[in-house]
Amino acid sequence: MATKRIYLDNASTSFPKPESVINAMNDYMQNNGANIGRGGYEESYNAENDIIELREDLCKLFCASDPRRVILTSGCTMSINMILYGLLEKGDHVVCSTMEHNAVLRPLNILKDRGIEISYMSCDCEGNLSVTDEEIFNLIKPNTKLMIVTAASNVVGTIMPLKRLGDICKKSEILLVVDSAQLAGFYPININECSIDALAFSGHKGLSGPQGTGGFILSKKAASMIKPVIAGGTGSFSDSMDMPAIFPDMLEAGTMNIPGIMGLRASVRDILSRDNESLIKRELMLTKQLLDGFSEIENVIIHGRRDTCNRCPVVSISIHKRDMAEVAHILEKNYGIQVRVGLHCAPEAHKTIGTYPAGTIRFSIGADTKEEDINIVLKALNEIL
Repeated sequence: MATKRIYLDNASTSFPKPESVINAMNDYMQNNGANIGRGGYEESYNAENDIIELREDLCKLFCASDPRRVILTSGCTMSINMILYGLLEKGDHVVCSTMEHNAVLRPLNILKDRGIEISYMSCDCEGNLSVTDEEIFNLIKPNTKLMIVTAASNVVGTIMPLKRLGDICKKSEILLVVDSAQLAGFYPININECSIDALAFSGHKGLSGPQGTGGFILSKKAASMIKPVIAGGTGSFSDSMDMPAIFPDMLEAGTMNIPGIMGLRASVRDILSRDNESLIKRELMLTKQLLDGFSEIENVIIHGRRDTCNRCPVVSISIHKRDMAEVAHILEKNYGIQVRVGLHCAPEAHKTIGTYPAGTIRFSIGADTKEEDINIVLKALNEIL
């Protein structure tokens, strides 16, 4: 493997993690180490206050109003499962898109066997929603409870029209659930403006936190409807065999990943203090450099949008008459370039864009990616092909 490591798999997990994240986790492990809600001593109270501050910071980041309705979990997959299982009942109907990740599709598939109906909004080969407002309204039935969509595709990076969908859901009096795994931390999401009732977020991608962190934020309406699907100790209301009726306790049973949460707290604070507009411009500039370079290499097929409008920094390609796994292997072995190859846990998205079952080679840019890295990628692919 080459000496220099060029990491372009940030859509899976961002790397490297900020120094502040590592320091916060180390500090907690070395100097605190206490659980919350279980100890009547200073370290336990300090940890609890830090977590309250994280909930408040997440409200600032996503323009939410009540920190108590910020639920901390192990990530988007756990959050989406808790939302869907906590809200849906037999006979309910769900609307989603054909660009969803398996974090949405697999829970829905299990729920389908339990009496939940599902309808799909179609998308085009670039990952754009290809249905009109009228067609979406026609999908909504009297028993429709919610719509769930990805904020941005993890395969081609296309951003969904969340405000448009939020307005439709609001008019139809159904809930809007958003999987923000690929967009949170990269691009601003305003829960109120987009009428989002449940926003699932992942800590380890654009938010630059550690793996095993994330959560979801509920609107007042969704909070009044959701039921706990995981029960256990909370450190509160211990005299009752029922889960507490207050938030966030009702949905946070068991011991939290507090070291990870402290890392997430540090990364969210970094995001709130930095110039995010400049970072977005920089990452999209590198995305354009990658797209322009790929378009000039013979036998490389770009999937998704060819420009930087309405997208996040995720680029998927396939290569005519070449085994993509082999190409990805050569990229790492000979050039130190690390990418992801395959279906990226989103088979329906690949069927939508025409890359099923082979999948794509995915390049995902992060905050640490440099112009020099993109030049090396383009040179390497030219040499390989």
